[in-house]
Amino acid sequence: MLPPVRSPADRPAAAVVPPWTPHKFRAPTGDGELAVQWIGGDLEQSRAAAVALSESELDLQGRSLGRLRVWAREDCLRAAAEYTSQLTGETVAAPAVDAPLFVAGHQPQLFHAGVWVKNFVVGGLAERSGGLGLNLIVDNDTLSRTGVLAPAGSAAVPHFETIHYDEPRPPQPWEDAPIVNEDLFEKFRDRASVAMSAWGIAPIIAEMWPAACRVARAGGRLVDALVATRRCQEQRWGLSNLELPVSRMCEQRSFLWFACHVLAQLPRFREIHNAVLWEYRAVNRIRSRSHPVPELGEQDGWLEAPFWVWRSGDLRRRHVFARQQGAELALSDGVDEFARIPLGPDREACCAVEALERLPSQGIRFRTRALTTTLFARIVLGDLFVHGIGGAKYDEMTDRIIAQFYGLAPPPFLMATATLRLPLPSPPAWVGAAVGRLRHALRDTQFNPDRHGGTAPDSWALRRRELLAEQHAARTSGLTRSQRRARRTENRERAFAFRDLRNELTAITESARLSLRVQLAAAEQQTAARAVLASREYSACLFPEAMLAELFNRARA
Repeated sequence: MLPPVRSPADRPAAAVVPPWTPHKFRAPTGDGELAVQWIGGDLEQSRAAAVALSESELDLQGRSLGRLRVWAREDCLRAAAEYTSQLTGETVAAPAVDAPLFVAGHQPQLFHAGVWVKNFVVGGLAERSGGLGLNLIVDNDTLSRTGVLAPAGSAAVPHFETIHYDEPRPPQPWEDAPIVNEDLFEKFRDRASVAMSAWGIAPIIAEMWPAACRVARAGGRLVDALVATRRCQEQRWGLSNLELPVSRMCEQRSFLWFACHVLAQLPRFREIHNAVLWEYRAVNRIRSRSHPVPELGEQDGWLEAPFWVWRSGDLRRRHVFARQQGAELALSDGVDEFARIPLGPDREACCAVEALERLPSQGIRFRTRALTTTLFARIVLGDLFVHGIGGAKYDEMTDRIIAQFYGLAPPPFLMATATLRLPLPSPPAWVGAAVGRLRHALRDTQFNPDRHGGTAPDSWALRRRELLAEQHAARTSGLTRSQRRARRTENRERAFAFRDLRNELTAITESARLSLRVQLAAAEQQTAARAVLASREYSACLFPEAMLAELFNRARA
C-alpha cells in the first residue's frame, strides 16, 4: 500500500540545533600524542541517540527509519563479512545486527598513523561495549597517487622521494583501478625497506606486504590488495573490525532505499543543503566555492543530487542530476540520461530500488558522495561514527542537514587523530617566522635602501628632501585641468628621480643585502629540512612496528 500523500505540514519539523559555534579541530603537535574529541555529546548520549533512531517512525518513502536501520545492518554486515573473508582467507560469520555498531572510514591508500588510529578507537569502543567495529573503504573516491613519500638525502639536506607500489596513472575512481605493474608491486616492500634502512629504520611494511601480494596474485583489485595489507596487520594485533567498500554498500537495497528518499525529496534536500553550506562558509569565513563541499546546482530544470555516477572503464566521475517527469524521475550525468525510475515525492520506493539495482549489470556505477556517505552511516547504519579532522569539519554541516531535513536531533560523533613522527635525526629549530621577516627585509632594501645600513652622501640626502617637498606640494588641490596635465609630467619625472636615488643607495647597502640573502638561504634550508624530518604525513607502513603498536594500544584502550 502506498503511503498517504503528505502535505507540507506533514514534513518533519526541524529539530532544535544549538547556535553554530565552530569547533577547532587540530592535529596534536607532540610526537606520539593522541587527540580524541566528542562532538554533540558523549558515549552515553550516543547510545541514547542510537536507541531513538532505531525506534523512529519517520517515513522514508514507505519505510520507517527504524525498520530501515535493521535492514541496513542486515545488508551491510552480511556484505562486510563476505568481503572481510575474501581479504583474510578465513571465514568471517555475519554478526548479530542488534549489537552496537561503531563506524569509521577512509580512502584505501597507505595512509599515515593519524588516520589509521581511527580503526583502533572504533575497535576499542566495540570491545568495551560488546559491539562491532566497521571500516568503510571509500573506494568511490579518486585515486591520484600510487606511491608513498619517504625521506631521502642526508640529515643536513633531506628531501622527499616517492616510492611507487604501482605505475602512476591518470586520476580515476579507486574501485575500478587494477594493478598495472605486478613486478613493481611485488618489489615495493624491498624498495621501501632499503630506503628506510638508510635512516636505521626497519619498517613494518616487511611484515605487511605479503598479504597484499597474495591478494594481487589471486587477481584482486589494487584496493583489495592495499586493504588486505592493513587488515591482516590489524588481525595480528588482535583487532577484528569488519571491512566494507563503499562501492558494495551503495549496491545494497537498504542504501538504495535511503538514496531514493533523498532523490524523491530532492528540491527540499537541495534547498536545505545549500542554505546550510552558505551558513557554514559564513560562520567559518570561507570564500572557496568548493569547500567543504560544492553547492548542489541546477541545469535547465535538472537538479543536482548528492551522488556520483560513471560507467565501467570511465576515468571521470560525474554528478547526478534528476528531474521529475510525471510519475517517473529521470536521472542524468549532466550529458546523458542513464535511468528512469518510478519515483515521486509521495510514492513508495520499492519499484525505484529495483530499477537502481539493475544499474550494475549495465556497467553503471551509482555512488554516494562524501557528505551523503556519513549521512547514511550516522542515521541509518551505525550507532557512532568516528571521524578524522577533515570529516569532523564538514560533519558540522551534516548535523544541520539531519536536523532540518529529517527533523531529528543529530547523534553525537567522535573526532580521533594522532601525530607520530619517524625516528629521524632531530630537525632544526623552526624558523618559519624568521623566513617571512628576512624576505620582507630583503625586499625593503630595494624600495627603502636608506633604512638598511650605509651612509648616504650629503648631496643624496639634500636631493631626497627636495623631491619629498616637491611631492608634498604637488598634492595641493585647486589646479586647473591644464595645470594637472603638466603636473602629471612632473610627477613622472620625480618618480624617475626617486628611482635613481634608490639605485645610488642600493650600491651602498649591497653588503646588507648580501648578509640578508645568506641568512634567508640558511633559514629556508632549515625550514625545508624540518618539513622533511618532522612530517606527520609519512605512511604508517614506513614506521617500526613497536612505535605503531604503542600508539594504537593507547588508542584502543
